[in-house]
Amino acid sequence: MMATGSEGIMGKDSVPATRTTKAERDLADAPSPGSEGEAGEFRWNDAEMSIYFREHRLALSPYEFGTLRLLLSRPGMVFSREMIMDRVWTEPEDSFDRAVDTVIKNIRSALRKAGAEDAIETRRGLGYCIRKQGD
Repeated sequence: MMATGSEGIMGKDSVPATRTTKAERDLADAPSPGSEGEAGEFRWNDAEMSIYFREHRLALSPYEFGTLRLLLSRPGMVFSREMIMDRVWTEPEDSFDRAVDTVIKNIRSALRKAGAEDAIETRRGLGYCIRKQGD
C-alpha cells in the first residue's frame, strides 16, 4: 500500500538534516587542545611542537606531531584516515589517504626507539588509536 500525503517530500527551501557519527560527536565535545597536556606516560607542549614518552623526546615531523597529538587527545578513540587528514593535513584534498599510513609508520618507529612500541593500535578498516593506559 502506498502512503499518501507529503511525508518525506522536501520543499526547495528545505535543508536535509545531517547525521553525525558518535566519533564526530565525541570529538566535538572534546576540549580544545591546550598548549600542554598529558595522557598516560605521554606529555606534550603544543607551542614547542614536542611530545615526550616518559622522559624521551620524540623526533617528529609536523604531520607526525599533529597526528600523534590528535591520537593522544582521545586515548582509545579510533580516528579514520579521513578524520586524521581533515584535522592534521594543511591541504588534505591534495594528499592520498595512504600518506597517513606512512606517517603512522614513522611515528611507530619513533615510539619504538623510546620504548613504546605498542602504543598505537590499528583497527582494520576503521583507523588508528592510542591504546588506553592498562590495555
